[in-house]
Amino acid sequence: MGKPDVIPGEKFALPVTCPLGPPVGPLDLLEKSYKQEFEADGLGARLVVLSAGRLENNKLVFGVDEQHWFDIDTTLTGPLMFLRLDRLVTRVASEICGTHELLIYGDHPPSDARISVVRTMYGQFGFTELRKQTSFCVEWIDAMEEGVLSFVRSNLPAIRERFRIAH
Repeated sequence: MGKPDVIPGEKFALPVTCPLGPPVGPLDLLEKSYKQEFEADGLGARLVVLSAGRLENNKLVFGVDEQHWFDIDTTLTGPLMFLRLDRLVTRVASEICGTHELLIYGDHPPSDARISVVRTMYGQFGFTELRKQTSFCVEWIDAMEEGVLSFVRSNLPAIRERFRIAH
């Protein structure tokens, strides 16, 4: 077997080839509408909430004890943190590429709209207000966003040069 392709890095290189088999061939991607994406986000949020409950006497109950509330907070935080990070990454990419607007990649709606769908679904289960842990995680990402963007803006020439991005 020949030497695998590598991605050059400053301190190390990562193999590109898959150790479990040959590289994946072309993928067929399905285009989806915003409506379908919002439905998928709603279904995902519903599944997240349902997975956080405990079945007792054929009823789904929440907040049985403090540990269960911790588990619920952790479960509900995941999708919101993912979408907040998606928004941050999208904003950083748009700054680096010089578009100065939120780019919408592919067929996914903007993250803020998707967050609204997730929160609405949470609300249908009675989780209208986020508890302290969930709020803290989401607010932490929001608070970091402007600092990250400020850093990117102040280092744009070096970032573009490092990643060979023409502007």
